[in-house]
Amino acid sequence: MKFKILSYNIHKGFSTTKFKNTLVDIKKSIDLVHADLVGLQELVGEHTVHGSQLEVLADQVWHNHAYGKNAVYSKGHHGNAILSKFPIISSKNIKISSNKFENRGFLYVQLNIPELNRELHLICTHLGLFNSWRKEQLDQICQFITKHSLQKEPLLLCGDFNDWNVYATNYLQRTLGLQEAYFHQHGRHARTYPSWLPLLPLDRIYYANLKLSSSKLMTGKVWQRLSDHIPMLAEFDF
Repeated sequence: MKFKILSYNIHKGFSTTKFKNTLVDIKKSIDLVHADLVGLQELVGEHTVHGSQLEVLADQVWHNHAYGKNAVYSKGHHGNAILSKFPIISSKNIKISSNKFENRGFLYVQLNIPELNRELHLICTHLGLFNSWRKEQLDQICQFITKHSLQKEPLLLCGDFNDWNVYATNYLQRTLGLQEAYFHQHGRHARTYPSWLPLLPLDRIYYANLKLSSSKLMTGKVWQRLSDHIPMLAEFDF
């Protein structure tokens, strides 16, 4: 059985310049990809003006979804979210903030794959801006995975790692045996930021105990104008 996962930092539903609300176009573009799972970063969970972006994106397509609140401000909050065509058995939002300046976390969901009578584990995260912060946050993610023996199960870890110096891939492979999808297929990390001229490899999809079929960037003018990040799409087989 094959399935697709899309990982996307949606920039709170605004274009790179923050002048245009692109949430409706983001929804249409995600729907056209026909992914079975979507890991989202910088999704607004609640806002006094814009409401809940999760309700807009989930709509009638994604009957199973989860949200993890991280950054809280006067008008609302934003964080990570997961949209799933598979039933969600359980979900947890784990705080991994490593400093007083940022609120970071990861969202973990346990999924049921009815066709196979198997479980799939998915973690969606958005790491900090500085290397020392990211290292501590990666340690916390690895401790969670190890504690629950998730590295022995079908596992996906996706998100915006802010990992411009490419530390995470070697660390996760050495520590847990995780592979990065795009790197494994193409021999290099995908450049995903900024969307109008991608230079930095910030976004990743890591996996274990799954067979990678393909991995690609969603390039093109449509995606370039929706957010400041380019989304990644990977297809796997159990």
